[in-house]
Order: sequence, then C-alpha cells, then structure tokens
Amino acid sequence: MKFKKCISIAAISALCIANAIPVLADKKLKAQTEDTEVTTEEKVEEAVEESIEESVKAEDAEEEAVEEASEDVKQTIPAAVTKSEYYTDVNDRSYPWAIPYIDDISKRGIAHGVGDNKFAPSNDIERGDFFIFVDKTFALKAASGEIFDISDVKPTDYYYQSIINAKVAGIIDFIGPVYPETPITRSDAFLYIYRALNKAGMVGNNTSVDLSMYNDGALVTNAEKELAIGSLTKMGIVEGDNGNIKPETTLSRAEMAVIFSKVCSYLDDNKIENDNKKPVVDDGNDDEENTSKSVYEDEILTSPIEATDEDIRINDSELNVTGKTGVTLNGGNIEISSSRISTQNSDGVHIKDADSATLEDSIITAKNGNAVVIEGKSDVDVTGGTYKASTELEEHACFNIKSGDLSIEGTARIEGDGVYAIKMENDAKLNIAKGSKISSNFKNGTIYIYDEDPELLDKVNSDKTNNANDSKFATINITGGEVTNSAKNGCVFKIQDANVEFNFTNGEIKGNKIIDMPVSLRTKQDVGSNIKINLENENMEGDIVLDDTTTLNLYIGEKASYTGTVNGDKLSSFCDITIDNDGTLELTGESRFRKFVMENEETTFNNIKAQGAIIYYDSHDDANDYLKGETYNLPYGGELRPW
Repeated sequence: MKFKKCISIAAISALCIANAIPVLADKKLKAQTEDTEVTTEEKVEEAVEESIEESVKAEDAEEEAVEEASEDVKQTIPAAVTKSEYYTDVNDRSYPWAIPYIDDISKRGIAHGVGDNKFAPSNDIERGDFFIFVDKTFALKAASGEIFDISDVKPTDYYYQSIINAKVAGIIDFIGPVYPETPITRSDAFLYIYRALNKAGMVGNNTSVDLSMYNDGALVTNAEKELAIGSLTKMGIVEGDNGNIKPETTLSRAEMAVIFSKVCSYLDDNKIENDNKKPVVDDGNDDEENTSKSVYEDEILTSPIEATDEDIRINDSELNVTGKTGVTLNGGNIEISSSRISTQNSDGVHIKDADSATLEDSIITAKNGNAVVIEGKSDVDVTGGTYKASTELEEHACFNIKSGDLSIEGTARIEGDGVYAIKMENDAKLNIAKGSKISSNFKNGTIYIYDEDPELLDKVNSDKTNNANDSKFATINITGGEVTNSAKNGCVFKIQDANVEFNFTNGEIKGNKIIDMPVSLRTKQDVGSNIKINLENENMEGDIVLDDTTTLNLYIGEKASYTGTVNGDKLSSFCDITIDNDGTLELTGESRFRKFVMENEETTFNNIKAQGAIIYYDSHDDANDYLKGETYNLPYGGELRPW
C-alpha cells in the first residue's frame, strides 16, 4: 500500500532554499576563487532538486519498510507504536517490544491487566493464570470436575474451571497437583501450548525435536518438552532469548503476551473448520465390503456403542456411561480421535479381533474398570491423548492387553492411579516410542507382565527355570519416552510366571526398583519367569529384585549404563550379565551373578563402578574361566569375588 505524499514540491523547495543559503554562500565564494561561471541561482536550483530527490527516496524507503512490516506482522497494528492502548506501564520506556502483542491479546479478550490500568509486564505469570489464557485462546470445552481430586485446586478458585477444562482436554497431566500459584517455567509453558495445539489438530507436519539452534538446548532432557520446543520453534511461535531457550527460567507476563499473540496468529492462519456432521450409519449393502459404518462427529453421547464386524469412527465427541462398557468392538475397524470417553464401574473401550484400531489425542478414563481392553489379534496404535484408570481392585489397568499388540507414540500419557498403567499377558507385545509417558503411583508396579495359566512341568534345562513356557515371550520395545513409578519402594515392572524380552533404546526408565518379583510382595510364582534385558544407548536406574525361580540375562550394550543392585538377595542362581566394552555398570549394593562376562575379557574393569560394593560370580561356570577364580579390587572401590 502506497501512502500519499503530504508535502508539496513548493514547500520542499522553499525549505531547501532556506536551509541551503549558508552552504551555498561558501560554495559561491569557492566557485569565484576557482573562476567558475556557475551562479548562485543555479546552485540553489541544483540544491533544491537534490533535496527533493533525497526526500522522495527517503519517503519511498519508508513506504517499502511499512509494506514489509505489514506482511510480516500478523497483527493489525500501527508501524510505530509508542504506548499501549490499554495500559500505562507499557510504553516506549517499558517493554516497547511487547506493546503490539500485549494489545493484541487484550483486544482478543485473552488477557487483562492487574488493575489501575496496569499490565505488570515484568511480573512472573503464575500457572493458574497461564491456564486461563490457554482456556481462552483455544476455547476449551467446559468440563465437569467431578472425577478429579486435585489437592491444590478448589472449586472456589477463580482459575478452577480453566484448570479442569485443560485437564479434561489432556493439556495438563491427569495425575498430581497443579501448583496454580507457582510461577510457570518456560519449558512447562511451551509443553502445555504444544499439547493444546496438538489437541486442536494444528501441529500437522511441524513436529521436530531439533534444538540445535539454541546454545542451551542440551538442558532440555525431557523427551516431550524436547518435542514441544522443537515443534513450536519450527512453527515460528518460539524464538528463544539471544540464542538460548532457558527452559527452567520463569515466564514473564510480557513474554507470555508475545507467545500467545503468535499462537493466535498461527491459529488464525491454520484454522480448520468443523463440518459438524451428525452420526451416519451405512446400510451395509456395499458390494465390496459387507460391513456397516457408524460415524460420530461432535456428539455428546450417554448410551454405549457396540459393534460386531463393523467400522466405528468417533471424532470430537463425548461419551459418559455408568455400569456398561463405553465402546465395544468385535472385529472390524475403530478410530477414536479428539474425543473423551468416561465410564464408572465398567471398562472404557473393549477392542477384540480388530482389523485396525487407532486411538488419537483422546481422553479415556475408567473408574473401577479398565480404560482400554485389548484381546484377540488386535493391533492398537495410540498417538497422543490421556488414558487413566483408578480403582481399588488390582485386576484393572489403564491398558489391559490380554493378547495382541499395543504401540504408543507421540505425546500419549498413560497414567495409573492406584492401578497398573499397563497389564499384559505372556505373549502380548508393547512398543513405546519417543514423546510418550507411562506412569503409575501404584506400589505393585507400572507395567505388570503375567501368565494367566502357566504350565507346571519339571525344569529340564538349567538355563531355564520356566522351560514349559519358553515358546511364549512377551516383548517390550522402548525406543524413547518415559516409563516411571512414583510410589515409595514401588517398581516399574512386576513379572509373574512370564517370559519377557526387554529392548531399551533412548528411553527413560526410573523407579525405586526396575524389576520386582512377587517374592518381595509376599507372593510366590508357580513356575518362575525368564527375563532378557538388552540396553543400547540407554541409562537405566533402579534395583532388579529376583526370586529363586527366575532367570535373568542382562546385556549392557554400547553407550548404555545400568545403576542399581542386581539379585541383591542372592536368591536367583541363574542371574547372568554381559557388559560391552562401551557399557557401564554402576552398582549401589551387593550383587550376585552366575555368568559375569566382560566382552573383551579384560580384568582392569574400568567400566565398572561398584562404589565399595561386592560383586559375586560363579567360579565354576565356564563363562568365567578368564577370571581364574580370583578376587579383584575394582577401580572405584569394592571387589569382584568368586562364590
């Protein structure tokens, strides 16, 4: 857009002549000295023309700059703003860079001042206020707080409804306090904004974990926060502060305004309109596929959904059921996206023999039931969302995998409240990818692997305590994400009469105990378990507790480390370990192994940190011949002794 020139040529000429006289007088004197024939009038004319030309050039440059700014800045604001339209403490001397952003979110009704026409731009923003901004920015659905028990938020608090809305939407972690009056950190703010954008379907192909543009990017160690910051950077919402992301620094109200204004602009540019479709039921007369299909779009439902050999699609809908399973599918395909399913005294979703099953960015909760049950040949893919179960019965879990495969990725959060996060039978498969979080506060374990009906046969192989079930192995592959247990003395994995192979790469596994056999829970296995643990580029922390019927084979591979105590009660006679040249074993207590294998069979043990503890090995096992039945002092204290 070109601006009209508002200074006449005559006015410019008069102004230039007046300003040029002293200079021209000097020039005339010089010209006379050099015998030039240029008159004063000619000089004045030339100066006027040059001045007009320079003025026009400057004006054109200003117009071009205004045009460029209007293209880059999404807010409709004046080119030069010296004070806020709303607040006296935001001006050319106080946070001038934030003026257009603060005014933008104020116009949108997202933010308000602190009273007395002030915005307090330098103040930290507290978490409760932050969630109000999230609620208003994304127009979250109003939710009921009946199923929540938040220790530090009361219904009378002014931020209560916004926090409940964010909880139900899957933006705030389902379990635990919110700390509403604590200043929010930058990384937490970025995480919640990313979750909200992802919930709204606005992330698309902009996912990224690249933080190389930030000098302090390595300080972001949480996988989901890494994904959030990388993606928001790719979207242009987050730019950092002088080359740093400062993940644990608190967020000021001025910084908050900039980010939320950019989020609003991003939403404006990428808004996807809902088609508001009503449920459509196919008549099942398709010649190519003899199935019917039920589609639920933007619906509020109170009756269970059941289907056999049909296709079900539930999108942006709510289902609340008491006493009956919310959604039941036997055969066919199911897709649940951006929806909320809540049940009491029953299971949330039951999937059996599904051809395909996808759960995406949804919230599925069950009180006194399983959130999701999987059985038969079903392969279930979970991307994003929150899945929670709470009960007084140990038989329930967030995901109860009787058979089939479960794959979890994205920002999915599976959270057991007094129950297992995942319960799986002996031959089920579980894949956990980067960005996901599996957690429980249940002392008995976060993930429980068991055999419903183990065969009782004599042990005919000294390497196998559970030879009868050798052909049935549960497989757990963790290629990223977090699996944790927050209970005091709780364990991450509980195993009973099952064979399990763990493959860990780039994940975070933490708990007081990594593996706990039922003996410590005062129960007894019928036939015992076989456990294989393979660590590659993985840091695992926590004890491994075994009973006398269990076999363990622990492999610490390249760039991997294990910290904890293994077989500290010395109950298992079949506990083996192999340590790669680049692997590290750091023991926090006395441990005992049958086979103690260093891959290069060297006896300097530079990659072992026993911290004064004693490591026992079986001197009669052929795998330990290189140790010659001797006792070795370890570099970081402690000893390696035969038994």
